[in-house]
Amino acid sequence: MFNFLEYQPICRLYRVLSKELFKHIYTLEPLTMQKTIYTFLTILFISLSLFSCEKEEINSKTDSDKYYVKYVVESSTGYPQGLLNFVITTGNQQSKNYVIAARSPWEHIIGPVNKEFNSTIFVTKGGPSNTRYWDTILKLQVQIFVSKNGSPYVLKKSNNSVILRDSVQLDFTIDY
Repeated sequence: MFNFLEYQPICRLYRVLSKELFKHIYTLEPLTMQKTIYTFLTILFISLSLFSCEKEEINSKTDSDKYYVKYVVESSTGYPQGLLNFVITTGNQQSKNYVIAARSPWEHIIGPVNKEFNSTIFVTKGGPSNTRYWDTILKLQVQIFVSKNGSPYVLKKSNNSVILRDSVQLDFTIDY
């Protein structure tokens, strides 16, 4: 958006130069008049090109972007007493731990975070491991969603494998 108040000194300079130029233009010889007009137009062109506001608007727009990260975990197991341990990165690039019951859907939203934020989630089985059934049957589905400036969440990274496993880790860096 063009802000006229930022360019008042340039406009004032333009008015003064144009007023002086046109006041004396009729008294100048043709060659001097041509040089004066070229000089005036060159100064005008340089001053307008140096004070472009488009770069500032683009930078201020990307600086003000707000991102929110949503972590989603679903698990399935035949062992109801099993626990899952989570470690996620939070908005200040620190880790936070959670423990939930297996077979319970879980989601967590953090934000606002900045561009280049590295979101990481690590899920591993927890709880009693002396039960053979808990050791062999665990399916983990993990997803990372991102929302920019209040827009709907978009799936950015997922691991929805049906392979039985003890842990899964996902990483995603916000780069848009």
